[in-house]
Amino acid sequence: MDLKELKKIKRMYHDRGMLGQNINIAVIDSGIDKFHKEFLHAKIYEDSNKECTSNTFHGTSIVSIINGRTSKVLAIAPKSTIYLFDIFNKCNNDKSYKLLDQKLGEIIYLIDSKKVRFDIINLSIGTALYDKGIQQKIEYLYRKNVIMVAPNGNNIKENIKMYPASYKGVIQVGSLNEKGEISNFSRKDYNIDVYMLGENIPIAIPQNDYALSNGTSLSTAIITGLIALIIQELKIKNIKIEYSSIIEKLKKLTDI
Repeated sequence: MDLKELKKIKRMYHDRGMLGQNINIAVIDSGIDKFHKEFLHAKIYEDSNKECTSNTFHGTSIVSIINGRTSKVLAIAPKSTIYLFDIFNKCNNDKSYKLLDQKLGEIIYLIDSKKVRFDIINLSIGTALYDKGIQQKIEYLYRKNVIMVAPNGNNIKENIKMYPASYKGVIQVGSLNEKGEISNFSRKDYNIDVYMLGENIPIAIPQNDYALSNGTSLSTAIITGLIALIIQELKIKNIKIEYSSIIEKLKKLTDI
């Protein structure tokens, strides 16, 4: 799959008026440059502590793929609502994985208190460390029918499991090049649910700039955007949203 094919899939939905309206997406990542023109009039809510935010590069790139505004980026679901949870900041002493547990707890609270109904969680983090508390929260969210997506990781040895991607209930994503081959930084793994283009992806970066970048986290953001469109269509048709049917639909789409 190349960018042309990916944009064709996006247009299939956009031409029918489906741009991610009324889809709530939690993005667990770094902070973003919310003054970037890609986010002008976007529905983005941040929980980040401004005094702690030290790097907005990664979060800006991920959110621009999902929720950007111009043709300079993919902007797959530009009318979705983004809730940004910053776990990569200078106040957590590099304990981003422990902060993930806290942020998942906050998301569960928002769901259970009926303050926000999250449709998707984009988990831009990968570690070889298993955590029972995080697993339990992810299993709870899975039972709540929240679709979770995470990268399998970059340049990871074949025998190492990556979390949270490897927890049950998380759609695990690998990267492809423009020829449809597995990227040399990704890996062939039967546990990966879906592969998506992850090379030479146009992204927004801080200070109103743009770049091309590679990585399984970019593939994951693309998948998150596509899932937003899929869920919107299923809601319109009053079809039940299930993890297995989302994966099946993704695989059909990516065969185009």
